[in-house]
Amino acid sequence: MGIIWDKNNICPIQGLTGVYLSAFNKKNLTSIYFNKNLIGSAHSFKEIREKIKARCNIILLSPVLPTRDKKNIGLIKFLLISKQFQFVKLYPLGGILNIAKIRNYGIKGFAGIRYFEKKW
Repeated sequence: MGIIWDKNNICPIQGLTGVYLSAFNKKNLTSIYFNKNLIGSAHSFKEIREKIKARCNIILLSPVLPTRDKKNIGLIKFLLISKQFQFVKLYPLGGILNIAKIRNYGIKGFAGIRYFEKKW
């Protein structure tokens, strides 16, 4: 199961295992979802720090590789940023169409949309 997101509130569904906080969501939900995974997305150092403050234990940094409409940071910069935030799991998101590219850099996980869409 997951969550239903509506711009006014968050409605937990029975069996919830985690909550996703978009880069635009500034809420701190730790008291509501105490023993759940908090996953947040970020596009900058500022947003990474906001997600850490919100106690996200997984942060998706986006976009790492070129996407259709957004400027990307690249894999080298992702790795440099990851070294600054070693105490939180930071995963690349965005533009990942070939996992061999990220495996070559020793990145152990990623998030994506188009990569998984093309597989189905």
